[in-house]
Amino acid sequence: MKLKLILTIFFGAALDLALAGPVSPLTLSGFVSTQWLSHNYNDPGLLVIDIRETAEYNAGHIPRAINIPWGMPECAWISYGPDDLLLELPNDKYFFGNMSAAGVSKHKRIIISMSNASPPYPQAQAARVAMTLRLAGFSQTQILNGGFTKWIAEGRPVSTELPILPPSGVKGSIDRSDMVDHEYVHAVINKKIILDARDPGVYNGSIIEEFAQKAGHIPSAKSLSTLALLFDPSGDYKDRSTLMEVVKDVVGSKVKKETEMIVYCGVGGYAAALYWVLTAELGFCNIKFYDGSAQDWVKFYDMEI
Repeated sequence: MKLKLILTIFFGAALDLALAGPVSPLTLSGFVSTQWLSHNYNDPGLLVIDIRETAEYNAGHIPRAINIPWGMPECAWISYGPDDLLLELPNDKYFFGNMSAAGVSKHKRIIISMSNASPPYPQAQAARVAMTLRLAGFSQTQILNGGFTKWIAEGRPVSTELPILPPSGVKGSIDRSDMVDHEYVHAVINKKIILDARDPGVYNGSIIEEFAQKAGHIPSAKSLSTLALLFDPSGDYKDRSTLMEVVKDVVGSKVKKETEMIVYCGVGGYAAALYWVLTAELGFCNIKFYDGSAQDWVKFYDMEI
C-alpha cells in the first residue's frame, strides 16, 4: 500500500511537471549546447533565430531556424542613438514591429544561433541580441554556445528550407531600467564596480579604437575582457564555474549577486557579452549597462591610463 502511494505521488508529480509548460526563465541558463539543441530543434515550442547574414543563412542553417540578420549600423536589433551613437537599443515600435513580422512570440523558447569568429564579434552580437530580447520580455531566450560554426563542425543536420512564420502580433516595450548614461557612471567612479569589456590593449591605452579617440579607460574601471569569457578567441563561452572564477579574479571573491556593477566597452557589443554572462549565466541581479560606452564617454570626459 505504501509503495503504491509513493508511486502515485511520484508519477503524479512527474505528470504535473510535464504539463507545467515552458521552463521558468529563472531556471534557464544563458546558453544551450549543440548536443541539447540536436535533440530539441524539432520541438514546436522552440524557435531558433539565426542572426548571420542572409546569404550565409540561405546556404545552410539549423533546421526550422528563421533568419533575422545582424547588420551594422542598423538592423532589427540595433539603431543609431543620440549624436549618432552606434549599437543603441531600438525604439519599441520598430523592434516589436520587426519581431511580429518575423513571427517571434513570447510564448516560444528562443535560441540565438550565430557564427564563431576571431575577434569574437559574432559571439558578442549574439549576446546583444539575447540581451535585447530578454529586456523586451522574451524571457525564455538563450544562446547556442559555439553557434552554427560548432553545429556544422560536429556534422549535425543542416537545412536550406526557408520557413515563414505568420506574424505573431507581439507587442510590448524594452525595459531600459538597467541602462545608464555617462552622468550616472561619472557619479559612481571609485564608488561602484565598473567593468571594461574591451581588449586589454585598448583598456591600457596601447590601442586606440576609431570611435573613441582617447587612450585608456574610464577612471577606476577594472578590465574584464570578453576574450576572458571564451575558451579561445574563436571558441565557446566557458562553463559556469570557470566564468565565476574569471569574474571573482577581477572583482574579488566576496562579491555578492546583488552587488551593483556597471559594464561598458567601445560601442556596446563586448559589454553585452559581459552583461549576458553576469546576468543570464551567473545570476547577478544588479548589473547596469552603459550603452553609450567609450564612444560616448570621450565626448564629455577624459580616460585614465
